[in-house]
Amino acid sequence: MTQSPPGAPPTLSRPLTVHGTAGPWIVDGTVERRDPGRFAVELRLQDAAGAPAPAGSTVRLTLTMLDMEMPSVGATLAEIRPGTYQGSLSLSMAGRWQMVVHAGGNTAHIPIRTEETVFIQPMSPWRVVLPGVAVVLVGMGFVVAGLRRLGAGVRGSWRSMRPLVIS
Repeated sequence: MTQSPPGAPPTLSRPLTVHGTAGPWIVDGTVERRDPGRFAVELRLQDAAGAPAPAGSTVRLTLTMLDMEMPSVGATLAEIRPGTYQGSLSLSMAGRWQMVVHAGGNTAHIPIRTEETVFIQPMSPWRVVLPGVAVVLVGMGFVVAGLRRLGAGVRGSWRSMRPLVIS
C-alpha cells in the first residue's frame, strides 16, 4: 500500500474572527496560529443582553474536515474568566474545517478555512551580497577604463595649472 506524502501543515496568515450562536449564547472569538498545524482559540459566550455564560460552563470544540474524510479533532477550552474560554488544537492538513462549539447542551457551527504553510528557504548572505558587489566592481572598472582613455594616470597627460595673472 502506498501513501501520498503529507502536505504542508495548515496555518493562518492572520487571526480569524469567529461568530455564531449556540442556543441562547452568542459566540464570538478568535482563532490564531501558533506554529504550523497548531492553533490557539479564544471564545466569549454571552447572552443577548451581554451577560457572560455562567461560571463553570463546559465548552468543547469539534472540528471536522469538509473536503476529505478523516477523523474529527476535539478540544476542551478552559475558562479563564466568566464567559471567556481558551484552548489550543492541532490540525493535520490545510483546507475547509467545520468548527462545532458545544456549550451547555447547545451547539454553534462555524466554518474555518486554513491555508498551506509556505516555508521560506534560508539564504546565504553571499547570495544576496555577491551580485551587488559584482555590479559595483564592474561599474568601477568602466569608470577607470573611461578615465584611462581620457589620459588619466599617464605622466604629462594633464596640463599643469598655473595661476592666471591678469595685468
